[in-house]
Amino acid sequence: MKKLKNSFFAIIVVGAMMLLLFQCTSNLSLVKVETHLPDEITNTSAVFRGQMTFKNDSVKVEKLGVCWGKKNKPTINDDHYAITDLSVPYFVRTISNLEEDEVYHVRAYAIGDVGVVYGAEYVFKTSSPNDFVDFGLPSGTLWSTRNLGAKLPEQSGSYLAWGESSPKYSYNWNTYQHCQIQKGSSNNEAKLKKYNTNAQYGAVDNRKELTAVDDMVKAFWGHEWCMPTLKQWRELYQYTKQEEVYQNGVRGKLFTRNGKSIFLPYTGYRSENNILKINYYGCYWTNQLDETHPDHAKCVNVLTGAQNKVYGNTNNKPDVKSLEDTCLRYYGLPVRPVRSPKQ
Repeated sequence: MKKLKNSFFAIIVVGAMMLLLFQCTSNLSLVKVETHLPDEITNTSAVFRGQMTFKNDSVKVEKLGVCWGKKNKPTINDDHYAITDLSVPYFVRTISNLEEDEVYHVRAYAIGDVGVVYGAEYVFKTSSPNDFVDFGLPSGTLWSTRNLGAKLPEQSGSYLAWGESSPKYSYNWNTYQHCQIQKGSSNNEAKLKKYNTNAQYGAVDNRKELTAVDDMVKAFWGHEWCMPTLKQWRELYQYTKQEEVYQNGVRGKLFTRNGKSIFLPYTGYRSENNILKINYYGCYWTNQLDETHPDHAKCVNVLTGAQNKVYGNTNNKPDVKSLEDTCLRYYGLPVRPVRSPKQ
């Protein structure tokens, strides 16, 4: 009789464990976590994205995030980042302070009453220290061989609003860091919070160039690098030969001097959720504000041969000043970093 009771008790215990395991497995299956392939990879940073979907609204999730490390299957005990506002169950995050030329493992996760649920694991490698070309320019400026956020010279890299350091999905005044929307006004107009020379556009601080804290190049590549000025762009055009070429299937402009060259792809620009004019011309930020219209910042157009003719230029050798332009500050444009030989 005693053996029978013990056997009956064992059956109950095993059954309870199986039921608990089934419930946990069932709960875990009610949440799907997706890890997106890391991109915008530089020598010290990368952009991570992830999302979560529910198969049952009764499931409660407290956090959605991403964890990473140098070993496979990273967990929340490793480096991690999470969001708690899950009104939109999606995140995008630029992770800095990674090591150069290093292999990392990354996966998204969610935490809630289901426990910890992990998404698929991806492996990526940060790039080597940034290369530059010394054209022997009078100023001594050294030009990077690739755009900020690009791993190869042919890649567009990160599309960034002026003075911001992270790419995003929608580019407009509502998402722009350095302004605020005046709700209740006739057109919900945007008022600038920083870098403004005209009271009509918001609070005036008379800052005409990006400070170091808002220089997106310094934020990613360190203090020795920076965004180019309009003067440095003019010098590049004046002392180099420009030729429209296809490099590894990508259309752009090759700048050559003394047997050395850099390639600038025709990147176009981003507005709202769209990439416009890609392969038609390149738009690149400078670090300077348009003082007359401070809701704009100065940029440079790297033009195709056809566009050169529109500006009245011939022989594919444009007038430098005709390439100078301005764009709304919330537009997403790429950046070509520069540095001084003294740094």
